[in-house]
Amino acid sequence: EHMRVEACDTCKTYINTVDLTKNGLAIPVVDELAALPLGLWAQENGYTKLQSNLLGI
Repeated sequence: EHMRVEACDTCKTYINTVDLTKNGLAIPVVDELAALPLGLWAQENGYTKLQSNLLGI
């Protein structure tokens, strides 16, 4: 997939990233919604999102 979670084990934060080389037509709002399962995985493993997006999630 073109979506992934970048996580830091030191500060226990994460961000969602989009690989534009795999999908150059990425739409940030749509991709953020599609990444919800990745965020849930990160939170279940003790990570906190580094910064909320425009939707507040």
